[in-house]
Amino acid sequence: MKSLTGPVDLALILIYPLIMNATIDSIEFLHANRIFTIFFREDLAFTEVRAILDHLLANHAFDAHLRQEMGWYQVELSHASFEVWVSNLDVVIQRGATS
Repeated sequence: MKSLTGPVDLALILIYPLIMNATIDSIEFLHANRIFTIFFREDLAFTEVRAILDHLLANHAFDAHLRQEMGWYQVELSHASFEVWVSNLDVVIQRGATS
């Protein structure tokens, strides 16, 4: 499990208020030949994580020179929406309102 007490980057500074009083879990997740660290508060299905990562990869979220947004993404799936923060290969996922 990766700790949030290491070097602090911009994405973690932005989300710190959201996670300060909550238990955050993390997993290493292999997808598209990359190992991502996924941080989450609520249980997520593997299909949801894969769909979110596919959306982020399609939007170049992990390629700083091609990225169109500044690390924050709203991801809409058929059954739910997610707020997602990206920093390098670290991904913080928070479930939003049901669509």
